[in-house]
Amino acid sequence: MKTAIKLPMTLGIAAAVSLFTSCSSVRTGLGDIEESADNPLRAMSAKLSAAQHLTVSATRTVDAALSPNSKVKRNSRVTVKLSRPDGVAAKSQDDSGTRVLFYDGSSMTIVDWQGKLYASVPVSGDIDGMIDQVEDRWGVTPALADLLVADPYESLTQGADTGRNLGTVSVGGHSCDHLRFVQPGVDWEIWISRKDSLPRRFEITFKDIDGQPKLRSDIHSWDLTTAHSPDDFVARAPKGSQKIEMIPMD
Repeated sequence: MKTAIKLPMTLGIAAAVSLFTSCSSVRTGLGDIEESADNPLRAMSAKLSAAQHLTVSATRTVDAALSPNSKVKRNSRVTVKLSRPDGVAAKSQDDSGTRVLFYDGSSMTIVDWQGKLYASVPVSGDIDGMIDQVEDRWGVTPALADLLVADPYESLTQGADTGRNLGTVSVGGHSCDHLRFVQPGVDWEIWISRKDSLPRRFEITFKDIDGQPKLRSDIHSWDLTTAHSPDDFVARAPKGSQKIEMIPMD
Protein backbone atom coordinates (compact mmCIF):
# COMPACT_ATOMS: atom_id res chain seq x y z
CA MET A 1 0.00 0.00 0.00
CA LYS A 2 0.97 3.62 -0.47
CA THR A 3 0.89 6.45 2.10
CA ALA A 4 -0.50 9.92 1.54
CA ILE A 5 2.10 12.53 0.66
CA LYS A 6 2.07 16.31 0.30
CA LEU A 7 2.90 17.63 -3.12
CA PRO A 8 4.94 20.80 -3.79
CA MET A 9 3.34 22.25 -6.93
CA THR A 10 1.34 25.15 -8.28
CA LEU A 11 -1.57 25.91 -5.95
CA GLY A 12 -4.48 25.25 -8.33
CA ILE A 13 -3.31 21.78 -9.25
CA ALA A 14 -2.16 21.01 -5.71
CA ALA A 15 -5.77 21.26 -4.57
CA ALA A 16 -6.82 18.90 -7.34
CA VAL A 17 -4.02 16.45 -6.62
CA SER A 18 -5.06 16.11 -2.98
CA LEU A 19 -8.17 14.35 -4.24
CA PHE A 20 -6.10 11.72 -6.05
CA THR A 21 -3.71 10.78 -3.25
CA SER A 22 -3.65 7.16 -2.18
CA CYS A 23 -1.70 5.38 0.54
CA SER A 24 1.80 3.72 0.67
CA SER A 25 4.19 1.75 2.79
CA VAL A 26 7.57 0.09 2.68
CA ARG A 27 7.24 -3.32 1.10
CA THR A 28 8.62 -5.75 3.64
CA GLY A 29 6.93 -9.04 2.76
CA LEU A 30 3.89 -10.80 4.13
CA GLY A 31 3.17 -11.08 7.83
CA ASP A 32 0.71 -13.16 9.85
CA ILE A 33 -2.49 -13.21 7.78
CA GLU A 34 -5.35 -15.48 8.82
CA GLU A 35 -6.69 -17.82 6.17
CA SER A 36 -10.19 -16.40 6.77
CA ALA A 37 -8.83 -12.96 5.79
CA ASP A 38 -6.51 -14.20 3.06
CA ASN A 39 -9.13 -16.13 1.08
CA PRO A 40 -11.65 -13.33 0.47
CA LEU A 41 -8.85 -10.88 -0.33
CA ARG A 42 -7.38 -13.27 -2.90
CA ALA A 43 -10.82 -13.86 -4.44
CA MET A 44 -11.39 -10.10 -4.71
CA SER A 45 -7.97 -9.60 -6.30
CA ALA A 46 -8.52 -12.36 -8.85
CA LYS A 47 -11.85 -10.89 -9.91
CA LEU A 48 -10.55 -7.34 -10.30
CA SER A 49 -7.36 -8.49 -12.04
CA ALA A 50 -9.39 -10.42 -14.63
CA ALA A 51 -11.45 -7.36 -15.61
CA GLN A 52 -10.08 -5.76 -18.75
CA HIS A 53 -12.50 -2.85 -18.39
CA LEU A 54 -14.16 -1.54 -15.26
CA THR A 55 -16.06 1.41 -13.87
CA VAL A 56 -16.31 2.06 -10.14
CA SER A 57 -18.20 4.77 -8.27
CA ALA A 58 -17.61 5.72 -4.65
CA THR A 59 -17.92 8.39 -2.00
CA ARG A 60 -14.63 9.34 -0.36
CA THR A 61 -14.37 10.93 3.06
CA VAL A 62 -11.01 12.47 3.94
CA ASP A 63 -10.31 13.75 7.44
CA ALA A 64 -9.13 17.35 7.69
CA ALA A 65 -5.57 16.41 8.69
CA LEU A 66 -5.12 14.76 5.27
CA SER A 67 -6.51 17.70 3.26
CA PRO A 68 -4.25 20.71 2.65
CA ASN A 69 -5.71 24.00 3.93
CA SER A 70 -8.87 22.32 5.21
CA LYS A 71 -10.29 22.35 8.74
CA VAL A 72 -13.17 19.97 8.05
CA LYS A 73 -13.67 16.56 6.48
CA ARG A 74 -13.87 16.56 2.71
CA ASN A 75 -16.49 14.46 0.98
CA SER A 76 -16.20 13.79 -2.73
CA ARG A 77 -17.95 11.68 -5.33
CA VAL A 78 -15.47 9.62 -7.30
CA THR A 79 -15.87 7.73 -10.57
CA VAL A 80 -12.99 5.80 -12.12
CA LYS A 81 -12.98 4.27 -15.59
CA LEU A 82 -10.19 1.85 -16.48
CA SER A 83 -9.19 -0.16 -19.54
CA ARG A 84 -6.14 -2.37 -19.34
CA PRO A 85 -3.33 -2.04 -20.13
CA ASP A 86 -3.03 1.75 -20.12
CA GLY A 87 -6.27 3.74 -19.82
CA VAL A 88 -7.50 5.60 -16.71
CA ALA A 89 -9.97 8.43 -16.20
CA ALA A 90 -10.66 9.35 -12.55
CA LYS A 91 -13.21 12.08 -11.78
CA SER A 92 -13.68 13.65 -8.36
CA GLN A 93 -16.51 16.07 -7.55
CA ASP A 94 -17.13 18.00 -4.34
CA ASP A 95 -18.50 21.38 -3.25
CA SER A 96 -15.45 23.15 -4.64
CA GLY A 97 -15.74 21.71 -8.15
CA THR A 98 -14.69 18.90 -10.45
CA ARG A 99 -11.22 17.51 -11.08
CA VAL A 100 -10.30 14.79 -13.54
CA LEU A 101 -7.14 12.72 -13.92
CA PHE A 102 -6.53 11.23 -17.38
CA TYR A 103 -3.96 8.65 -18.47
CA ASP A 104 -3.79 7.45 -22.08
CA GLY A 105 -0.55 5.48 -22.19
CA SER A 106 1.68 8.45 -23.03
CA SER A 107 0.78 11.28 -20.64
CA MET A 108 -0.94 11.93 -17.30
CA THR A 109 -3.08 15.07 -17.09
CA ILE A 110 -4.97 16.61 -14.19
CA VAL A 111 -7.73 19.10 -14.98
CA ASP A 112 -9.34 21.53 -12.52
CA TRP A 113 -12.62 22.07 -14.35
CA GLN A 114 -13.94 25.05 -12.39
CA GLY A 115 -10.54 26.74 -12.09
CA LYS A 116 -9.85 26.19 -15.80
CA LEU A 117 -6.37 24.92 -15.02
CA TYR A 118 -4.58 21.80 -16.16
CA ALA A 119 -1.17 20.19 -15.86
CA SER A 120 0.21 17.42 -18.03
CA VAL A 121 3.38 15.33 -17.77
CA PRO A 122 4.81 12.64 -20.07
CA VAL A 123 4.37 9.15 -18.65
CA SER A 124 4.40 5.77 -20.39
CA GLY A 125 3.78 2.12 -19.66
CA ASP A 126 0.89 0.11 -18.28
CA ILE A 127 -1.34 1.28 -15.42
CA ASP A 128 0.94 -0.13 -12.72
CA GLY A 129 3.95 1.56 -14.30
CA MET A 130 2.12 4.86 -14.55
CA ILE A 131 1.07 4.71 -10.90
CA ASP A 132 4.64 4.01 -9.80
CA GLN A 133 6.08 6.82 -11.93
CA VAL A 134 3.68 9.58 -10.92
CA GLU A 135 3.72 8.54 -7.25
CA ASP A 136 7.49 8.54 -7.08
CA ARG A 137 8.01 11.79 -8.97
CA TRP A 138 4.93 13.90 -8.27
CA GLY A 139 3.16 12.20 -5.35
CA VAL A 140 -0.03 11.61 -7.34
CA THR A 141 -2.18 8.46 -7.39
CA PRO A 142 -5.58 7.88 -9.01
CA ALA A 143 -8.36 7.33 -6.48
CA LEU A 144 -8.72 3.69 -5.38
CA ALA A 145 -5.43 2.83 -7.10
CA ASP A 146 -4.68 -0.03 -4.69
CA LEU A 147 -7.76 -1.81 -6.05
CA LEU A 148 -7.04 -1.05 -9.72
CA VAL A 149 -3.52 -2.37 -10.16
CA ALA A 150 -2.83 -5.66 -11.93
CA ASP A 151 -2.53 -7.56 -8.64
CA PRO A 152 -4.45 -5.87 -5.80
CA TYR A 153 -3.56 -8.67 -3.38
CA GLU A 154 0.17 -8.06 -3.73
CA SER A 155 -0.25 -4.28 -3.56
CA LEU A 156 -2.36 -4.40 -0.41
CA THR A 157 -0.56 -7.07 1.58
CA GLN A 158 3.05 -6.00 1.04
CA GLY A 159 4.17 -4.65 4.41
CA ALA A 160 1.26 -6.16 6.36
CA ASP A 161 2.20 -7.47 9.79
CA THR A 162 -1.18 -9.06 10.53
CA GLY A 163 -4.48 -9.67 8.76
CA ARG A 164 -7.70 -10.65 10.51
CA ASN A 165 -11.31 -11.37 9.56
CA LEU A 166 -13.51 -9.45 12.02
CA GLY A 167 -16.75 -11.11 10.93
CA THR A 168 -19.67 -10.48 8.62
CA VAL A 169 -21.11 -6.95 8.30
CA SER A 170 -23.75 -5.41 6.03
CA VAL A 171 -22.46 -2.53 3.89
CA GLY A 172 -24.88 -0.88 1.48
CA GLY A 173 -27.10 -3.93 1.56
CA HIS A 174 -24.22 -6.32 0.83
CA SER A 175 -23.17 -9.02 3.31
CA CYS A 176 -19.42 -8.50 3.60
CA ASP A 177 -16.34 -10.01 5.20
CA HIS A 178 -14.80 -7.25 7.32
CA LEU A 179 -11.00 -7.57 7.11
CA ARG A 180 -8.42 -5.60 9.09
CA PHE A 181 -4.71 -5.38 8.31
CA VAL A 182 -1.97 -3.78 10.39
CA GLN A 183 1.32 -2.49 9.05
CA PRO A 184 3.88 0.16 10.04
CA GLY A 185 2.32 3.62 9.90
CA VAL A 186 -1.16 2.58 8.81
CA ASP A 187 -4.00 0.23 9.60
CA TRP A 188 -6.42 -0.52 6.80
CA GLU A 189 -9.76 -2.25 6.60
CA ILE A 190 -11.74 -3.58 3.69
CA TRP A 191 -15.29 -4.92 3.44
CA ILE A 192 -15.67 -7.52 0.66
CA SER A 193 -19.04 -8.80 -0.52
CA ARG A 194 -19.52 -12.50 0.18
CA LYS A 195 -21.79 -12.78 -2.88
CA ASP A 196 -19.62 -11.31 -5.64
CA SER A 197 -16.16 -10.85 -4.02
CA LEU A 198 -16.18 -7.11 -4.78
CA PRO A 199 -15.03 -4.54 -2.20
CA ARG A 200 -17.77 -2.27 -0.84
CA ARG A 201 -15.77 -0.15 1.62
CA PHE A 202 -12.09 0.64 2.07
CA GLU A 203 -10.71 2.61 5.03
CA ILE A 204 -7.17 3.63 5.96
CA THR A 205 -6.07 4.96 9.37
CA PHE A 206 -2.80 6.92 9.42
CA LYS A 207 -1.34 6.05 12.81
CA ASP A 208 1.72 8.30 12.60
CA ILE A 209 -0.28 11.49 12.06
CA ASP A 210 -1.70 13.40 15.04
CA GLY A 211 -5.28 12.31 15.72
CA GLN A 212 -4.87 9.23 13.51
CA PRO A 213 -6.96 10.60 10.61
CA LYS A 214 -8.83 8.34 8.23
CA LEU A 215 -9.54 8.11 4.54
CA ARG A 216 -12.65 6.09 3.71
CA SER A 217 -14.19 5.06 0.40
CA ASP A 218 -17.76 3.74 0.33
CA ILE A 219 -18.12 1.98 -3.01
CA HIS A 220 -21.57 2.20 -4.54
CA SER A 221 -21.21 0.34 -7.83
CA TRP A 222 -18.94 -1.81 -9.95
CA ASP A 223 -19.21 -2.53 -13.69
CA LEU A 224 -16.67 -5.09 -14.90
CA THR A 225 -18.12 -5.73 -18.36
CA THR A 226 -18.81 -2.46 -20.21
CA ALA A 227 -15.95 -1.59 -22.58
CA HIS A 228 -14.58 1.94 -22.82
CA SER A 229 -13.48 3.87 -25.88
CA PRO A 230 -9.85 5.08 -26.13
CA ASP A 231 -11.35 8.58 -26.36
CA ASP A 232 -12.49 8.24 -22.72
CA PHE A 233 -8.85 8.55 -21.65
CA VAL A 234 -7.80 11.46 -23.84
CA ALA A 235 -7.42 14.60 -21.70
CA ARG A 236 -10.02 17.31 -22.14
CA ALA A 237 -10.17 20.72 -20.46
CA PRO A 238 -12.68 23.61 -20.63
CA LYS A 239 -12.18 26.14 -23.40
CA GLY A 240 -9.78 28.85 -22.32
CA SER A 241 -8.02 26.70 -19.71
CA GLN A 242 -4.49 27.64 -18.63
CA LYS A 243 -1.70 25.08 -18.59
CA ILE A 244 0.43 25.16 -15.42
CA GLU A 245 3.48 23.27 -14.28
CA MET A 246 3.63 20.22 -12.06
CA ILE A 247 6.80 20.50 -9.99
CA PRO A 248 8.47 17.18 -9.17
CA MET A 249 9.01 16.21 -5.56
CA ASP A 250 12.52 16.60 -4.17
